[in-house]
Amino acid sequence: MNRYGFTMAAVAAVLLFTPPALEAHAPCSIEGSWVNAWNDATGAGVESDTLVPLDPAGNRLAFRGSITNPLLWTPFTPNSAVLGAIVGTFVRSGPRTYRFSVIMHAAEALPAGTPARARRTTIGVMSGSAECVNANTMTMKGTFAVFSAIDVPEMNIKNQDKDYDGFPDAGETPIVSAPVELVSRRVQVQEPYPATQ
Repeated sequence: MNRYGFTMAAVAAVLLFTPPALEAHAPCSIEGSWVNAWNDATGAGVESDTLVPLDPAGNRLAFRGSITNPLLWTPFTPNSAVLGAIVGTFVRSGPRTYRFSVIMHAAEALPAGTPARARRTTIGVMSGSAECVNANTMTMKGTFAVFSAIDVPEMNIKNQDKDYDGFPDAGETPIVSAPVELVSRRVQVQEPYPATQ
């Protein structure tokens, strides 16, 4: 091989090889569908999420999620369950990182056939940071804060959403706030499983 051929081969090798240190900083997108599952003191849970870009560069994304068997920790309303979707916004903070906030609501469970709208009891807000670890793995770390949407006089708890706009009022302090860490896996297209019948 002549010197020119050797030089071109060396350049090609450099272009084709991405060192792990550089790969860790390469841009990574979290748009798509994700699933995270856990099994802890509260039992097993599964959350399904979708992130949709709001701009061509994917710097802002809309979040929508749901929990298969929800538990919203509300010591003053033990019969509460998450209703509707979990929604939020993710904003890129680096090539592989994002800042986010998501919000969810809970209402008291009513007996079947009750001709009334269930009383909204709590607001849950999770905020923190997310990282695209690789093409198929995303981590989220932050805090989950619970606010009351009703007055509970016997526990000296006040309604923290007095204007009923669905968000905690400015200046309100959570009743409880706990750290949360989640690991999500991307939903990939795969070949159909063989039919069993």
